Amino acid sequence: MKQSHLIAVNTVIIWATTVLQMIPPLVLVPFLIRSLGDSGYGEYALIWSLLMAVEQLEVSLQSGGIKYGAAFLAQGRIGDLNRVLSSTFVFSVGLGLLSGLAIGLTGLAAFGGSPGMRGSLLIVGAMMLFLAPTTPYMGIIRAKQRHYVNSLAGIASQYAGLLITVLWFRLVGPSVEALIAILAGTLLISRLAQVPLAYGLVPGLRNSIRLFDRGTFRAVIGFGTMVVVLSLCLAANSTGLRWLSGLLVSTGFVAHLAIFLMPGVMLAQVVQAMTITVMPAASAYEASENRALLRELFLRSTRYIVLLVSAALLAAVFLVRDVLRIWVGPGYELLGVYILINLGGVAVLMSASCAHQMLKGLGALRSLFAAYLTGLVIIPAAVFVAALRLGESPYAAISAGLLLGNITAGVLQLRACARAVRTERRELLRRAVLQPLMPVAAGLAVAAGLGALTDADGLGGRLALAGLGVGLAFGGFYLFIASPEERRQLGDFVLMIRDRLRRGKGRASPRKEGPDV
Repeated sequence: MKQSHLIAVNTVIIWATTVLQMIPPLVLVPFLIRSLGDSGYGEYALIWSLLMAVEQLEVSLQSGGIKYGAAFLAQGRIGDLNRVLSSTFVFSVGLGLLSGLAIGLTGLAAFGGSPGMRGSLLIVGAMMLFLAPTTPYMGIIRAKQRHYVNSLAGIASQYAGLLITVLWFRLVGPSVEALIAILAGTLLISRLAQVPLAYGLVPGLRNSIRLFDRGTFRAVIGFGTMVVVLSLCLAANSTGLRWLSGLLVSTGFVAHLAIFLMPGVMLAQVVQAMTITVMPAASAYEASENRALLRELFLRSTRYIVLLVSAALLAAVFLVRDVLRIWVGPGYELLGVYILINLGGVAVLMSASCAHQMLKGLGALRSLFAAYLTGLVIIPAAVFVAALRLGESPYAAISAGLLLGNITAGVLQLRACARAVRTERRELLRRAVLQPLMPVAAGLAVAAGLGALTDADGLGGRLALAGLGVGLAFGGFYLFIASPEERRQLGDFVLMIRDRLRRGKGRASPRKEGPDV
């Protein structure tokens, strides 16, 4: 299968699971706000973001286990694989103990006067004792390239948590402690269910303290260290800013912050699902020393993402207030302007998503660290605190910090990747930025002008205008911007999908495939 087709097929599969994973949070947010209030939902947002951040750090440290585990599986070296599992398991148990203790102490130190926060953090701390040791088994499953298992288990956990939460709140009563216990419990069950599956996938798999090996331990942890550093920057941006907001403002503000950040989070999930397969493609092209295809992969993938995120931003301009009114209620429409500001910054950051994946594939992790530390940690925190001290509202302060930080991180990654693949900045600006933005700007102008002329009002009218603008953006790109080769690739991909659908009926015919990007 062609590389571009492989990326597209993987994108479709990952998008399907991503969309399914978006539904429970969308349903849960308005339900929790009505049940717990802004303050209670803010407490939940703080606690759950902390659990997710610690879990992500732990998973990042296990990336070395996935790397070496995949190599040993390919070579049939089950003994070495068992040493990887046993060594990472010992590490995970220790990390679970430390993180559980740290979460409990953090809660007591920062929120000692809040019984709800204290009880919830104790639940999370206890849960980490059991969650962390399951991560090496998830690594074995990923090393076997059964990524869908983790995704399906996560989906099952989210839907089960949503159902149990609604029933518990209706039958027993709402509380933050019960909510955290339910969601953490369903997450733990989904993780435990993957342990026997790992043993089933790898005959001869063993986990024993006697198989612990210091050399294996150092290799696994050494590989994962830089990945952890990057994850720390992400945690400081998402979780750290929420806790800083809770300390400097209020948990009620954290609830509003969680609401106006969610559209940007979902846009990022969609884009990351589309670009996750760029990293192995970049590694393959580098191994074959094919610099021409590296440059073309960078330019084409970036221009498609710029088109996608700018079209999403166009639609949000028309629909954000309606979505807020339907989703969480008319009292939250004031957050619309901050959602648009944040989406603008996320759009720039996600425009560099392909650059991010390529830099990882090329091993340029120091460039990623510099971009993340500057754009996702230093700038947002510094601008937020400085703006608060100058008397700005917390909404404007956090929005300015996130906007400037995301733009900085995105631009730094694009520049670093352009250097790595030896692409001129003028070509990057012309092909990957200006060309896809031109049809989007035209679509926005036409839709906005038509809206002003017709005085379109109501959700139906704004939906029509948003659809018109997005349609003109994609249509204009295809007709006037895309090269003949790009249009041919799209046609080939559509034919491939048609052939795959027919294959089950025995009507597929083989087609000759040429070289591709």
